Formats: sequence, structure tokens, C-alpha cells
Amino acid sequence: RGSAAGRRLARNRAGAAALGRSMGQWLRMRPLAEWANPHELGVIAGESELGLGRLIEPALERPNDGAVAVAETDVPGAADRIVLPVSHSGMLVSSRVAEQVAAFLRHGRFSRT
Repeated sequence: RGSAAGRRLARNRAGAAALGRSMGQWLRMRPLAEWANPHELGVIAGESELGLGRLIEPALERPNDGAVAVAETDVPGAADRIVLPVSHSGMLVSSRVAEQVAAFLRHGRFSRT
């Protein structure tokens, strides 16, 4: 579905420059109807609402990770999806996210324990 905060940021010149060319192209793409790749897809969403996305898009749907709404992470055909108590930027340094990535790579699904 894309990111409402990202689309709003891309509407002005400074925001579009901050996002970069490839992100701008991604935001203009049609939403993926269904994952149709031979490789399994696992989706990790966050629900810690800390981030600039709330300032950029005050009506950002809840729950969200401060930049992307959990509902925006739904990809039909994905092998698995998990929601963790992390922010968008916090995913980069989260040990819980790293553990879930490892579980998905090993087993094709996230760990629920």
C-alpha cells in the first residue's frame, strides 16, 4: 500500500530531495496486488509510534511505527508477518528484529515464542 507519510513528504521539493530518487519512484508505483516471487517474503511491522512520520502525517493510521502504519505493511502472498514494539528507525538496531529475521531465514516464518 505504500506509506501515507512518505507520499506526503514527497509532495514538496525539500521532502522529495530528502527521500531521494529511488524512494520517489517507489512511492509512485502501484500497490503490489500480491507477492508473486518464488522467494518467500516476511514482513516486520513496528507499533512504537515514535518518529517524524507523525509530524509529517498527523492523521497517520494507528497502530504505526512512527512512519508507516501497520495496515500499510499488509502484502498479500507474504509467507508471514509480525508486529513488534519497535519504531521505524528503531528496527535497524533492535535485537528482537534481528532475532525475527534470523528465525524467518531459518524456518520461513517468524518465531511467536
